[in-house]
Amino acid sequence: MPLEKEKKNGKIEGKKEKSKSHVIKFYKMKYPNEDISWLENLTEKQYDEIFDMLLNNEDLEVIKRIIGK
Repeated sequence: MPLEKEKKNGKIEGKKEKSKSHVIKFYKMKYPNEDISWLENLTEKQYDEIFDMLLNNEDLEVIKRIIGK
């Protein structure tokens, strides 16, 4: 059982890292001079929400407020 749990956790972490990577890449394209440190240590759900808001051209301050940063 521990091996199965490790595999599952690895998949979840991998998916989160992929979401994070996409958000950071898109964020850097859209806001090249903005600090990205606030994008660290978020949940997968938060990364997905940020990505959707970036796609919808939501204001950066609104995104930060919604995410709680």
